[in-house]
Amino acid sequence: NKEFAGVLNIQPEHEILTLADYRLRYASYRTDPDLQALHQNFPVIPNTDDHEGANDGWEGGAQNHQSEDGDWAVRKAAAMQVWREWMPVGETPWKTYDIGNLATYFRTDSRLLARSKPWDLAGLLEGQDVPKALTEFRDGPWSDPAATMFGTEQESWLSHGLATSVRAKRLWQIVGSGTVMGTTYMPPQAAGWIDERASARSRAYTMNGIEATKAGLPFNLDNWGGYPAARARMLRAAQVSGSNLIVVSGDSHNAWANDLIEDGRAAGVEFGGHSVSSPGYESATRVDPATVAKALVGASPELKWCDTANRGYMHLSLSAGSATNEWVFMDTVKTKSVATKPSHKMSVRAGRRVLGAI
Repeated sequence: NKEFAGVLNIQPEHEILTLADYRLRYASYRTDPDLQALHQNFPVIPNTDDHEGANDGWEGGAQNHQSEDGDWAVRKAAAMQVWREWMPVGETPWKTYDIGNLATYFRTDSRLLARSKPWDLAGLLEGQDVPKALTEFRDGPWSDPAATMFGTEQESWLSHGLATSVRAKRLWQIVGSGTVMGTTYMPPQAAGWIDERASARSRAYTMNGIEATKAGLPFNLDNWGGYPAARARMLRAAQVSGSNLIVVSGDSHNAWANDLIEDGRAAGVEFGGHSVSSPGYESATRVDPATVAKALVGASPELKWCDTANRGYMHLSLSAGSATNEWVFMDTVKTKSVATKPSHKMSVRAGRRVLGAI
């Protein structure tokens, strides 16, 4: 969050592009005593996100990487090298972590290594007959089976890993995902939510999302909503293996709870984590967040609950009978405080693969 960058004297002040830039940026963040205390007191398994490289990164580029920024492959290699230098990970791009006989956690990369180029809804619709363009896109490129989040090697690793975990009689299979997997749609009333001070990009995001929903498409094509065939392959692998699948995801800055459905059957659940400090959907809207949440849930069959206005963290507890996720909401992130607002909890019972309230 740029609002707090001055507190830590984040360096360098320009966009980071080189190996030296990334090293200095990581070193700046690691001067934060609270972040140091986190690593001192708790084990950490970090997942890559797009901002390890550049905004909305993929295998061959990024939304925030232009030709004048140099060779993307060189920039990406520098970013990933420094990530490994500073973070508690080894050289493997993805990895399995067994938690006794209770669970297996799968650390994945869905951003930088093999992800296909995401679709840009705004670019897709520019100067087009919008309904016609969206229908043709929905019935063609959107469903391309070659589009992938993980790449074929990682997909195969995860599919076999889920089955191996189940055969070993570990109860829960937890997949860390860089982006939200549940399918969400933009209700028509969202046009009235937009704050007059919102950026043109935020306005277009909402309006294009409404049009996409009319055509039966999710409003976010940067997450798994833009990769339906890849999503189907993963969820079918979970179903075939008999997994108690839990997806934990991030990136959206908001909190989500999804039932993950494939071929009309439950495949698992998703707990989507909200951001620690960065603003979310509330930064571009002018209505009660409860109104936004209710409408999004009403428009999206997989979505069982969401919060689009609070910052904080998630706490996932596993037992032999159920898995319970708590979204902890900080009272404020503008000053140092441990005060919290009322949290929200949801759970899934072993073998059920659908969410329930606490």
